[in-house]
Amino acid sequence: MYFSTNPQIDRMQRDSVAAAFSLAQRAFQCLEELVELNQQIVKTTLAENQKAWLVAVSGRSPVELVSHQTQAARSLAEKALSYNHQLLGLATHTQAEWMKFTKARVEQHNSKLQALVDGVASHTPAGSDAAVAMLKSTVSSAGVAYDTVLKATAQAIAMAQRNPLTAAAPDSQKSRDHARAD
Repeated sequence: MYFSTNPQIDRMQRDSVAAAFSLAQRAFQCLEELVELNQQIVKTTLAENQKAWLVAVSGRSPVELVSHQTQAARSLAEKALSYNHQLLGLATHTQAEWMKFTKARVEQHNSKLQALVDGVASHTPAGSDAAVAMLKSTVSSAGVAYDTVLKATAQAIAMAQRNPLTAAAPDSQKSRDHARAD
């Protein structure tokens, strides 16, 4: 029978720990980017709110105040769309990084599993060909199932990115620009 030796088990454990820390670092980088984006939005919003309050208490005419409020509402809507677009970009980038990481780890595990199966197959007694064939078939089926799940996930992500709500942002900007020209 074929068994892993202690150095092989130690190496596998070190690889798993290194992979877990690498994934944790990637998650923390994503969190940092999200915090930076939110800080930027808060700073901008505070500055714009300060301007709006200064205009409101400046003693301007009601028509000027309504005009200023209308412009502020447009600006807010544009900033919300921009924030959503940036957030979607961050999520898409993070998802792509995690998929790449996961795919590499699964491919690495599959190659190790295949080496294990080949090692077991080379040390089996005569007459166990059916069991070895079944083991190889199981490993092959697991690989096919992984590929199917990976493709389905990629398709679901592509569909989410083509969502009409996210695609409508540039069109709505064109509509607003056209309405202003009228």
